[in-house]
Amino acid sequence: MKRLLLFLITALPNLAAGDTPFTVNLPQGWTVQKLQQGYVRMESPDKSRFVIVRPILGRTADCQESLRRAFAASWSAFPGARNLEVAPSGRGIATARFSFQDGRSRGAVMCAETSSGTGMYYGLAAPAASFGQDLPGLVGILRSFRYGGGAGGGQSASGPATLPRMVSWQEPHEMAYTLQVPEGWRMSGGLTRIDVTHARSGFQMDSPDGKAVLRIGDPRIQMCTVPGPGAMRGQGEPHYCPYQTGGQAGQAYLTGTLAREWQLEGLQIVSNQARPELAETADRLPRQMGLNVRSAFGEIRFRATRQGSPVEGMILANTQMLASVPGQNFAVGTYYTEFTALAGPPSQFGQMTAIAGHVIGTIHWNIQWWQREQRIGAEVARQRLAAMHAQAEEQQKSFWARMDASDRRRDAVNDILGGTVRLSDGEGHTYDAKAGSNYYFLDTDAARRAGKPNDAVVGGDLYPSPMVDLRPLEVIR
Repeated sequence: MKRLLLFLITALPNLAAGDTPFTVNLPQGWTVQKLQQGYVRMESPDKSRFVIVRPILGRTADCQESLRRAFAASWSAFPGARNLEVAPSGRGIATARFSFQDGRSRGAVMCAETSSGTGMYYGLAAPAASFGQDLPGLVGILRSFRYGGGAGGGQSASGPATLPRMVSWQEPHEMAYTLQVPEGWRMSGGLTRIDVTHARSGFQMDSPDGKAVLRIGDPRIQMCTVPGPGAMRGQGEPHYCPYQTGGQAGQAYLTGTLAREWQLEGLQIVSNQARPELAETADRLPRQMGLNVRSAFGEIRFRATRQGSPVEGMILANTQMLASVPGQNFAVGTYYTEFTALAGPPSQFGQMTAIAGHVIGTIHWNIQWWQREQRIGAEVARQRLAAMHAQAEEQQKSFWARMDASDRRRDAVNDILGGTVRLSDGEGHTYDAKAGSNYYFLDTDAARRAGKPNDAVVGGDLYPSPMVDLRPLEVIR
């Protein structure tokens, strides 16, 4: 349910008590009920799966309390709700999870506070046995819902956009995710492995007749660094790029990459507008986590000729910058760009936007793949840390070895200048003697008698007979 946070909260106008227009994209066979004061219910043909959108007019409590009150009053949409769990999901947001119909169905409702006295409920339900599999599709329906006329590109509530038959598609390279696509459409792309811990996703789908095309993501778009005034340019520098808004990045991608790869002739940009409400929604959760993130969405509409036929299209671009740590001036932040683009015959534009919303809403990541990525990332981090520790330990050993060698050279120079030599008996004792002899010995009896070991050191040029009671000493180099 937390993924709903990024997509569902929209500015809620002052809704009148009468009929409120809206747009929504629905699977084939689903029906719509328009109830009072903007309350909308959409359900599957067998009525076992449904979603609701319900304004809260005259809200007198926060979302957590509003949800508790709604279920305490026996909410008719979810008869016999039990096992209720209500928890906050962010500032002004709360979610409720529950079962109903004697445990045969599961449901979830998100409440969002849109003003001091209004709010929104976004709810969904499905049979308990298939709730996990149904969830992405239900979320996709909610994401496509918009109050107002046809501005969202879909069809109006009196004729919701009808999707073609959808089938499941498995990401082919690493089995990382699944999603639903129109049956018969040609799929290309998937996951692109950058290195052992990084991968990018992007895919394209083309209609059977080749007249409509949809692209979601582009793995060729690199993450980059927006340079600061102290950035050093040269060999080994990071990949630098200028900051762009979503509209700027989207227009550059459209007129460059898409125009060439989709063979768009006579390209005409109809509109390029910022979508600040999407940026605000996308940045809300990172801000609550203490991250300094700036998103910028831009929506571009265009017309062109493709394969000799007129097409209409749209590109939604998002640039997101994660600001660098305060106090350094070589980088402003790390910069990401994402694109969703579509084009097709003008008569199919509404259906194309419905397909795009459904495809994105049904993306389901493979939990085994995700867990494997986490394990690989943790192992790589452990190996890097171990290598850093080993390198630091080796550097420390080398440092002390250099210091010991320097001390020995210093002592040797002092011995030469002072005419002395330092000696060791191999048992940890050291002695000083006058330099100039080939061999040095310790007269152990004399040392005991004198109590002065250095006075008992004997030097000579010939090695004495083993019968002499002297202990050989070794020169310390």
